Amino acid sequence: MTARLLLLASALLFSMLIAELGLRVLGISHASIGTVDPVRGWALRPGASAHKSTEGESDVEINADGQRDRLHARQKPPGTFRIAVLGDSFTLASHVAVEQTYWSILESLLEECSGLAGRTPEVINFGVTGYGTAQELLTLRHHVWEYEPDLVLLAFLPGNDFKNNSRALAQDPLAPYMLLENGELVLDDRFRDSREFRNKKWAYNALHYSWLAQVVKQAWVGSQAMLRQGVRPTAEGVFLDYDHRLYREPDTAVWQDAWAVTEAILQQMNREVRERDAMLVVTTLSSGLQVYPDRSSREKVYATAGIDDPFYADHRLRAAGDRFGFPVITLAPRMLEHAEREQVYLHGFQNTVMGIGHWNVDGHALVAELAARDLCEILDRP
Repeated sequence: MTARLLLLASALLFSMLIAELGLRVLGISHASIGTVDPVRGWALRPGASAHKSTEGESDVEINADGQRDRLHARQKPPGTFRIAVLGDSFTLASHVAVEQTYWSILESLLEECSGLAGRTPEVINFGVTGYGTAQELLTLRHHVWEYEPDLVLLAFLPGNDFKNNSRALAQDPLAPYMLLENGELVLDDRFRDSREFRNKKWAYNALHYSWLAQVVKQAWVGSQAMLRQGVRPTAEGVFLDYDHRLYREPDTAVWQDAWAVTEAILQQMNREVRERDAMLVVTTLSSGLQVYPDRSSREKVYATAGIDDPFYADHRLRAAGDRFGFPVITLAPRMLEHAEREQVYLHGFQNTVMGIGHWNVDGHALVAELAARDLCEILDRP
């Protein structure tokens, strides 16, 4: 029995070695740009690079400071107005070229902003795939302040940020969370002591060195992407791309807690930004369904899912900003107007499904235009 097991193990190891060599000869790889992080669970690996083509296509390069961006000096140059952008995969934006991302375009558009009083805008991207607002608050505390930003732009995705902020909804053992205890935010970072976190370190090492591991992971990610997002087709061929409960008043204790925690994190983030004499601006991002260009198909999905107000989360977050004292830029309603008028998809790619998923080139360009306009108006205020 032992001999058979040894023979089987040897054959399996030999097959894996042949597959590894074959992939290297053919040049087939899907390099990982991630690494573990003891504070945030995971982060971008400094110096990593990869060609991404599962959704859209781009070459992704991570600088020495762990950002998908050019390298920025820690000390702010004189005459510079710095904006630190916090966000998730929409902000990392591995689906388009770096010069096509909204934050890259935003930097050039803000040069025309009179409210900067002659200062040169500099935008720094801190986006990381999968982050919720708690991880973005930790990024602010541990990585952003050393760059001396004048403004922190939080790109909030209602589609999954509420879930990411709730351990009960996210069920991700590798992420930190913020909990509300007696009205106070408490950090829950038990992931650092978990077996899953230790195993994740080995997994990232395997992905870094093994092309076979990269291909296997990519195949699994591709097969699970829609399932993880909750994407499901309707009879009209349109997709409900996020949980329908985010589009209405939370009616369960778990969702009410997710909202309460999220609003508390935003309030705390605003407090810490103000203490640094900087400004917090929150911008709510769109889902594919919210800005789907065909009205009849979109409204059939709303009726099927029982959605009365597709912009419920956007409106409520704007109200939270009014209460806590930070401006909120709401993008989705204006993006919908543009999508209907021009009959253009702002989400989706030719190699996936048009109308769902992340922003394409047109989506990023429009977001940059709208955000620049609103930011200039905010900065023009006394």
